[in-house]
Amino acid sequence: MPKVSDAYRDARRDEIGHAAMRRLSEQGFTKTTMADIIEESGLSAGAIYSHFTSKAEIVHHVARLTVGTKVEELIDHARSSEPPLGPIEVITFVMEATKQAGIRRALLLQVWAEATVDPELHAVVDQTVDRLRGAFAGAIEPWLRATGRATDASSIRAVVDTMVALAQGFITNSALFGRDDPTAYLEGAAELLG
Repeated sequence: MPKVSDAYRDARRDEIGHAAMRRLSEQGFTKTTMADIIEESGLSAGAIYSHFTSKAEIVHHVARLTVGTKVEELIDHARSSEPPLGPIEVITFVMEATKQAGIRRALLLQVWAEATVDPELHAVVDQTVDRLRGAFAGAIEPWLRATGRATDASSIRAVVDTMVALAQGFITNSALFGRDDPTAYLEGAAELLG
């Protein structure tokens, strides 16, 4: 029997991940079962389970796939920006990138809610947000330097944590109330916080 290449295995995992995202986007997180993902992919149960053991594992793969790409784009964009990107621009870039990637904000909200009671999914969310924190830190550091703000690790962490909270607030607001302009939301937050 011929050996399956790593490239083939990765492509198949990505194919399953995209099928899962389509079904999750249509039905929501809790209503989508592994059987639904199998049906959407057009593959056999054996093919799916040879790559993933659970829905949470598929979500983890999709998160790495989409967030990983967007993290790299953010860092590249931040490095080439002059003047350096400020917090509003960085968060807006990420919000627009997730929208372009087809990640429904309502689905993110559902996954976060489920992560509060599912330890496996909580680990997925935690790892994904840690990657986002790293990207935010790399993207915002040039702006902190250019504006004379502190760039020690604890100061960067405080700014990044606030950026993550603002992004999550926008996602929640958008998912619940349909407001879709991150710039207006973030400028309002900046005005409020002075």
